Amino acid sequence: MPPIICASSPKRLAAFCAKQGYSGKKPAAVLLARLRSAPAGTTDPDLSEGARVAVLAQVGVITALNTAIKDLDRAIAEKIDAHPDGEIFRSFPRAGTVNAAQILAEWGDAREAFGHPDAIAALAGITPVTKASGKQRGVSFRWACNKRLRQAITTFADNSRHASPWA
Repeated sequence: MPPIICASSPKRLAAFCAKQGYSGKKPAAVLLARLRSAPAGTTDPDLSEGARVAVLAQVGVITALNTAIKDLDRAIAEKIDAHPDGEIFRSFPRAGTVNAAQILAEWGDAREAFGHPDAIAALAGITPVTKASGKQRGVSFRWACNKRLRQAITTFADNSRHASPWA
């Protein structure tokens, strides 16, 4: 049993929990009792060595992933900077490089295909579908759309509301 937990009091644990912003759903005395009744860790050298090797392997995987993510971010930034409309899409409030590149990639280069802003909004699925017949009228969610463009536009909308008063 770890000596810090054994020497700790419910009052001291309650102060620690309050400092860390704990919600307080369980009282400190209950938490302390659970910690004291938990099984002790192993001191078996073979098991400890196996856990060490597994953790080091996971650290290696995470390091490789982080390197790949940085390389991808760099490549995306280079491509959007080279695109003629890249500056326009990067000027969107809080769009960021990756989100601006997503919007640009899904929007495409065929500007003449979208005669009105509502056309691109419909393609992205962010405008509702109105069905009217006689005296009945219904509005529903647009399911048939470019889902990747919808995701990019809604991510941009969520990000922009934090930086732009009009959003």
